[in-house]
Amino acid sequence: TIDPAIPTEKDVEKVLHKEWAQLATRYRDRSDFVVFEVLNEPHGIDVVKWAKIQGRVVAAIRTIDTRHAIIVGAANFNSYRDMASLPAYPEKNLIYTFHFYDPMVFTHQGASWTAPSLTPLSGGPFPPESGRMPPVPAKLKGTWIENDLTGYASLAAPERIEAALDIPARFAAERKVPVFCGELGVYIPNAPASDRVAWHRLVRTALEKRGFSWAIWDAYGYFGLLNPAQGGSIEHDLNLPLVAALG
Repeated sequence: TIDPAIPTEKDVEKVLHKEWAQLATRYRDRSDFVVFEVLNEPHGIDVVKWAKIQGRVVAAIRTIDTRHAIIVGAANFNSYRDMASLPAYPEKNLIYTFHFYDPMVFTHQGASWTAPSLTPLSGGPFPPESGRMPPVPAKLKGTWIENDLTGYASLAAPERIEAALDIPARFAAERKVPVFCGELGVYIPNAPASDRVAWHRLVRTALEKRGFSWAIWDAYGYFGLLNPAQGGSIEHDLNLPLVAALG
């Protein structure tokens, strides 16, 4: 099996060929609502090497299943900046994906799994408002997080996000392929609730304006649709402003 929490291992191709031989065989006769994705967020592996591995795995899947769509993406956690590293795979019915969490100091404030941990950071605004900027936590001074907070007015500006999404939009137009934003979202615990809604509204609108389909990371967890993030119910705890922002 593959552990997504650690860098993609050197023998990942061997594992993927074994797993997809089983998965493609099992699901090849299922509904068209079934979609395959080669590997979620490959990282710690050279982007060109990953692109070649992914191509060989796609070709192997197509020897078993020629029907279902296959999602393919770049390394560096399905980075939109690395989509250009992907070749024009010859197989049909492919969907190219990217994930979007810009800027990380807003969308992941409070998250423990970043490097360094963003657990000390709280209250970062969106869109940028200098009067509401939190101080740089002592544990994060001298890190990339301090740099991003220092330049936050530019980094988190709505026009900066629009410009970032123009990158996958150009890829889609040049390659003439469907592109899917496979993940987006804002971690709930430390982000101001109304600012979280504003981010989703801007990003969702920008994605749809460019013709992209999209998916938030989760429905019921810490990036989800409920308040509180855990243990709530659709009937009583649905975040209605967020639902409206998502259209």
